[in-house]
Amino acid sequence: MELWDSVESRDILIPITEEEKEFIDARLKEYGEDGDSGEPAAEVVSRIRMTL
Repeated sequence: MELWDSVESRDILIPITEEEKEFIDARLKEYGEDGDSGEPAAEVVSRIRMTL
Protein backbone atom coordinates (compact mmCIF):
# COMPACT_ATOMS: atom_id res chain seq x y z
CA MET A 1 0.00 0.00 0.00
CA GLU A 2 1.31 3.44 -0.93
CA LEU A 3 1.42 6.26 1.60
CA TRP A 4 -1.22 8.31 -0.25
CA ASP A 5 -3.55 5.30 -0.40
CA SER A 6 -3.57 5.09 3.38
CA VAL A 7 -4.18 8.82 3.75
CA GLU A 8 -6.93 8.87 1.14
CA SER A 9 -8.77 5.92 2.62
CA ARG A 10 -9.33 7.62 5.97
CA ASP A 11 -12.68 9.30 6.35
CA ILE A 12 -11.72 12.00 8.85
CA LEU A 13 -13.47 15.31 9.28
CA ILE A 14 -11.20 18.08 10.50
CA PRO A 15 -13.10 20.76 12.39
CA ILE A 16 -12.68 24.34 11.18
CA THR A 17 -13.74 27.60 12.73
CA GLU A 18 -16.51 29.74 11.29
CA GLU A 19 -13.86 32.28 10.31
CA GLU A 20 -11.95 29.64 8.34
CA LYS A 21 -15.16 28.50 6.64
CA GLU A 22 -16.00 32.07 5.63
CA PHE A 23 -12.47 32.54 4.25
CA ILE A 24 -12.69 29.35 2.20
CA ASP A 25 -16.16 30.24 0.92
CA ALA A 26 -14.97 33.72 -0.11
CA ARG A 27 -11.95 32.32 -1.95
CA LEU A 28 -14.09 29.75 -3.76
CA LYS A 29 -16.53 32.49 -4.77
CA GLU A 30 -13.69 34.65 -6.11
CA TYR A 31 -12.28 31.67 -8.01
CA GLY A 32 -15.66 30.94 -9.58
CA GLU A 33 -16.18 34.56 -10.62
CA ASP A 34 -12.64 35.07 -11.94
CA GLY A 35 -12.84 32.75 -14.90
CA ASP A 36 -9.04 32.46 -14.99
CA SER A 37 -8.02 28.95 -14.06
CA GLY A 38 -4.39 29.95 -13.61
CA GLU A 39 -1.41 28.37 -15.31
CA PRO A 40 -0.49 24.74 -15.83
CA ALA A 41 1.95 23.53 -13.17
CA ALA A 42 4.54 22.56 -15.78
CA GLU A 43 4.69 26.17 -17.04
CA VAL A 44 5.08 27.54 -13.53
CA VAL A 45 7.85 25.06 -12.65
CA SER A 46 9.62 25.81 -15.93
CA ARG A 47 9.51 29.57 -15.26
CA ILE A 48 10.82 29.08 -11.73
CA ARG A 49 13.68 26.89 -12.96
CA MET A 50 14.74 29.56 -15.45
CA THR A 51 15.27 32.00 -12.59
CA LEU A 52 17.51 29.64 -10.60
